[in-house]
This record gives sequence, structure tokens and C-alpha cells, in this order.
Amino acid sequence: AGDVTLASDKWAIFDPASVTDIYTFPDFPSYQITPMSLYRAKERNRQGQLLTEWLTSKESVVLGFGRDNYMRLEQMCAFLRFNTVIKTFFLAAYKYNGQDYVPHIWKGIFMEDPSLVMLAAGRQDLFTGDLNFEEA
Repeated sequence: AGDVTLASDKWAIFDPASVTDIYTFPDFPSYQITPMSLYRAKERNRQGQLLTEWLTSKESVVLGFGRDNYMRLEQMCAFLRFNTVIKTFFLAAYKYNGQDYVPHIWKGIFMEDPSLVMLAAGRQDLFTGDLNFEEA
């Protein structure tokens, strides 16, 4: 247990087993958050009438790193480590919703291994691409 504090318009990724293992993004990526609904269970009585239906709501998060908000080498190494070593982690953001800043947190996994490309020839330290997360 521990507190994670983020500044406005910041994202972080951290290990749920050790909140001291945290990586705060140096740059604010573009993002897309898509709600997904997963039906968990439905129960009916003997007459076939629906009695109970549980619904779990999850989200997928896509972080985009383009030419204007590229990813640095240290950031790519952090994402690769979280993908291969930690597997399930927390993704947190403190972002503006149009009226005020709101904290968001997702317990997530990578939907696919990160695959990024160099920003330009000779810039092996800067990368572009999308990272796809799904709530676990």
C-alpha cells in the first residue's frame, strides 16, 4: 500500500506489488479510452424469467506516441520491462475532463507486445507508435 501522486496532465505506470516501482512519463501522450462491456453472469428462475444480470465494465486505453510527442529510450525500456517482467500493472493518469483535473487508474495488461519504430534515421533514442492496454 502507498500513495501515488501525479501532477496535472501526467501519466504513470507502476507495479501493484511495490508502488515504489513507478515510472512517470516525461511527455504527455495522445490517448484514446474506449469503454468495453463484458457480461459476467445471468441468472434465471425456473420459469425462465431473468432475475439477475451482472455486468462488468472495462476500458481499453491506447497511448499514442507520434512525431510531436515521441517516446524516449528510457520510456520504451520501462514499458518493455513492465510488459515482460511485471505483466499486470497499474496505469494512472491525472487529466483534465473539461471542468477540472480528475485522477484515473486502470489495472491493466498490454494487449500486444509494444512494437515501436525509430522517429528518424540516426535517432535510435526516439520512438513512435501506439501502446495498447486493456483492464485486467
